[in-house]
Amino acid sequence: MLRTVHSMIRLASMVALLLSIGAIGLGKLSPNGLGRTPSSTNLLGVSTCYRGAASEGLQLFDLAGGPPRSLPLSSQERVDLATGSPWVDAWDQVHVAGRWLVIDPELGLTDCGLSRVAIPSGEVLDRVSLDHYPVSPPCWGAGTTARVLFVAGDGNLYRYDFEPISGSSGLGLKPVRWHVESPDVENPVLVDVMRPERLLSPDLLIATVMSRSANGGPNRADHDEIWWLRLSEDEQTIIDCGPITRPDPEGLDVSRRRPSLGVRSDGSLCLAYLSWKGTPEELYLRVLPVRLDEQTGTPIAEATRGRVLADSCLNHAPVFVDGGSSLLVQTLQGREPMPLRVPLDDGSHDPTLAAVEPVIAGDPLSGR
Repeated sequence: MLRTVHSMIRLASMVALLLSIGAIGLGKLSPNGLGRTPSSTNLLGVSTCYRGAASEGLQLFDLAGGPPRSLPLSSQERVDLATGSPWVDAWDQVHVAGRWLVIDPELGLTDCGLSRVAIPSGEVLDRVSLDHYPVSPPCWGAGTTARVLFVAGDGNLYRYDFEPISGSSGLGLKPVRWHVESPDVENPVLVDVMRPERLLSPDLLIATVMSRSANGGPNRADHDEIWWLRLSEDEQTIIDCGPITRPDPEGLDVSRRRPSLGVRSDGSLCLAYLSWKGTPEELYLRVLPVRLDEQTGTPIAEATRGRVLADSCLNHAPVFVDGGSSLLVQTLQGREPMPLRVPLDDGSHDPTLAAVEPVIAGDPLSGR
C-alpha cells in the first residue's frame, strides 16, 4: 500500500513538472504573451549606414556602452536595422527583430525580409522573405506580442505577426491602412516609425512623414516632418494623426529623421531626432521641447527649430539613457562605430564616448 502511495506521488510530481514545462512553452507562444515580462531593452542595433560596415552577421551595442559585438550568422546572411523587444520571454531572452538580407558576393542581394533572434542564446527564431521589407528599424507591437510594425520602401506602414495573436487574422504581413484624412499632407509617405515606451497612450506611434509626388514617390522638395499616429486596437489601421513638428521658416532644420520621444530627468518631454541640410552624410542630433495637448493628450513641439547637440552622427535613432539626462547616438571612431553619450543639460558638458563594458556575460556575441 505504501509503495502504491509513493508511486502515485511520484507520478503526480512528474505530471506537475511536465505541465509546468508545457505552460512555460505555451506562454512563449500564447496569444497574450503569457510568460513574457515587460522590460526595457538594453540592446541597440549598430548602424550599418557607413562605408566599411560589416557585411555579415548581426551587430549590437549594450546601452550600458562599449564597442559593437557581432553574432555570426549563416554565410552571406546579415541582419541590420535591429530593435530589441520591450520584454523578455519565459527564458529571460530579449527578441531582436531586424531587416534580414542574404548578399551573394557575385549576385548581390538575393533575399530580403525580417529576422527574429533570441539574445543571449543567439538562436535564430525566424527568417521571413518579404516583397515589402523594412527601410528603417521596426518597432514592436503593443504589450508583449511577437508583432513588429515597420515602414517599407513604398512609404507605407506594415504589420508582421511572428506568432498567433488573439483577435488577429493569422500570421504574416499585413498593410496598415489609413482610415483618416491626413492634415496638410496629401498622400503621406512614411519614412520612420517608433513607439515611445511607457510615455503616451500605447496606441500612439511617432513617424517621419513626407508628401507623395505626382509619380507616386516621395516629394523630396518638401521638408520631412515628425507626426504622431494613433492606431486601432488591432494595430491594422491608422485612425487619427497629426504633426508634432512645424516647418522651420528659415530652412535650417529640415530632413528630420529617426525620431525618438522621451522624458528628461526633470520630467519634461523631449523629441530627439537626426537632421541634415545639404547631404545626409552630415547628420546632426537635434532636440525639441514637447508638451501634451490638454484636450487630446497628443505631443506638440514647442519650437520650430531643434537645438543642435552633436554632429557627425550615424543614421540610427537616438536613445534616452541615464534616467533621461543623456542621449545615446552612434558615431565613427576611426572606422569603428561607437556609442556617444550626449548630455541634455543645455550643453554644459561635452559629449563622451560610452564606457567600454561587456554586452552580456557568457553570451555568444564576440568582439570584432
